[in-house]
Amino acid sequence: WINTPIGKMFDGDNRNAWTLIVDTQNFKGPLAFMLPEYWEEEGKWQDNAGNYHPAEDFGNVGMNTGGWAFEFSTIPILGHQKAEGRFVRIPKLEMSINKGTDKTLLMTGFKSWDDANLYNDVEQVLAGRTTNLQEENLMRSNAGIKHECDGDHEFSVSLAAEGRGYFMGGMLQTRQDGGECVAQIEWATHSP
Repeated sequence: WINTPIGKMFDGDNRNAWTLIVDTQNFKGPLAFMLPEYWEEEGKWQDNAGNYHPAEDFGNVGMNTGGWAFEFSTIPILGHQKAEGRFVRIPKLEMSINKGTDKTLLMTGFKSWDDANLYNDVEQVLAGRTTNLQEENLMRSNAGIKHECDGDHEFSVSLAAEGRGYFMGGMLQTRQDGGECVAQIEWATHSP
């Protein structure tokens, strides 16, 4: 996701239009974008007077993206109360393991680009100021800002259910490795 001028309504429209751009074997280009209006209410709370807070959001210039997050949300469980205690059954969760290791790579190669790497050129074309879009100069892999980890971190991979935590057999690790910030799960066994 990157801010692009796709969806701008007028010259000087400074709202953010977050666009999903993909580069795959059979398609390269914008796939979807979020209308700035989506963020005007989404993720905000409303006071008694009907005002939404905070005033800044991803659709206006008040917020930008930052790091990343990874979670399983709302996993259904089966619970049963017996005389000897509460029993909880969770569905089988599986994640692929990198060949020859006991690790699951979640994310690496954190990188971002400023307006000079995409936005400005695309805006010129959409505004009709030029028809010459130099595709090879857009979001080049050797350009952009490579993000470093903000330190090494390690947390247990666990599932919280009914006020308890259940260890899922792995440790989530974030660390610098070979010049890249790497997020991975190191499993205690080969069957997470």
